[in-house]
Amino acid sequence: RSAVRKPIQSRPLKEVVRATDSVAVVIPDITRPFPSERVLPWLFSELSHVAPGNFTIVVGTGSHRANTPDELARMVGAGVLAGYRVVNHNAHDPATMERAGATSDGHPVFMNREYVRADRRLVLGFVEPHFFAGFSGGYKAVMPGIVDIESIMHYHRGSLIGHPASTWGVLDGNPTQEHIRAYGSLLPVDFCVNVTLNRKRGITGFFCGAVAAAHEEACRFA
Repeated sequence: RSAVRKPIQSRPLKEVVRATDSVAVVIPDITRPFPSERVLPWLFSELSHVAPGNFTIVVGTGSHRANTPDELARMVGAGVLAGYRVVNHNAHDPATMERAGATSDGHPVFMNREYVRADRRLVLGFVEPHFFAGFSGGYKAVMPGIVDIESIMHYHRGSLIGHPASTWGVLDGNPTQEHIRAYGSLLPVDFCVNVTLNRKRGITGFFCGAVAAAHEEACRFA
């Protein structure tokens, strides 16, 4: 609560989201150990001035399969699943996406429609060293989490992830991380909640606020 009330380079979460806003909340899918079942109730408690019907939880599947109802219940908790709208992103279905823009190299980028149309966008994730992105977390919730399959394949191309600077623990000069940030920032992200974890999924730190600043602080801690 302290982390979202005194965030990094951002207004407090309560001030960012108005009662009338539609809100997209992006979470990792079942392949990631992010403790959504703990973080989401805290988030919704902090945003109690916003009706549950105003939220859509978007599961950032990237190119992975959809999570099953049983998996979703384990991920977010039965209470959240019953009280809030939860949708699996489908990178293979153009009907569920809208154009978010294009990158500097001219590549068009499509994102989950619920995310594109929302008044406010919140991204959740956890930070650990990543073998070609440098670190997980930050804008990675958006790219590749909720973009189209062509963009995901473009991001995973050999010349990018095979670059010597696309490696563990490197942010500055990492072309893969630069690619993630370029795609992820095409639409405004209003608030980021990143955590670090220990081996037992215990939360060891909260890094909340502006995406880039919160992510970089989390990476330094990790």
